[in-house]
Amino acid sequence: MNEHFSQSEKAAKYTRSHVPVRLEAVWESESRTTAAQLEYRIKRLAKTQKEQLIKENALAELLKNKLSCEAYKRTDIIYNPTAQ
Repeated sequence: MNEHFSQSEKAAKYTRSHVPVRLEAVWESESRTTAAQLEYRIKRLAKTQKEQLIKENALAELLKNKLSCEAYKRTDIIYNPTAQ
């Protein structure tokens, strides 16, 4: 996570100039392809559904019929750059 949010040249241009407030949830995936598919589906959810996803870990419930959720594992790592 530090590489993504650092000021180094490896960090994305957007994340170098926009400091995140905090990271609420993280899912591990089998590959970059499956991670991109999950990101696409999450971005298409309504705000209330995203809040439910974070609060209740309702990935399978919200994305049933759209994505096989067995390929993803939620990680308890919380990144809070303001706490450092």
